[in-house]
Amino acid sequence: MHYEPEQGMTEVLDWAARCLAFSPRVVARVGQVTAALRLAVEGVGFTVIPANAVPHGWSRHVRQAEPPLYREIVAYGRGSMAQLTRRFVDLLASVELPLVSRTELPPDALIR
Repeated sequence: MHYEPEQGMTEVLDWAARCLAFSPRVVARVGQVTAALRLAVEGVGFTVIPANAVPHGWSRHVRQAEPPLYREIVAYGRGSMAQLTRRFVDLLASVELPLVSRTELPPDALIR
């Protein structure tokens, strides 16, 4: 499963494919990570999803990427922020980054 062009995971899957020197054969395009996961679990194909998107109890349906994939996460918005958005941005700003130093990553990790 691949993602619709405007979905953020499109870039991640394309980057991973380039790093691993393969061209994915797209059997379906979806707009949500959960849709990609459900289609993969049903046997339509495979996909790349963030580990935190795997629901509790579904770990038997997934495999860890080898080498593991890591990327920085960025938050941005358009226009003025709602109160909840402002609180989220404040929370992100309060976290000491990076959460993991490059020396703590596996030596074969794909890093973007």
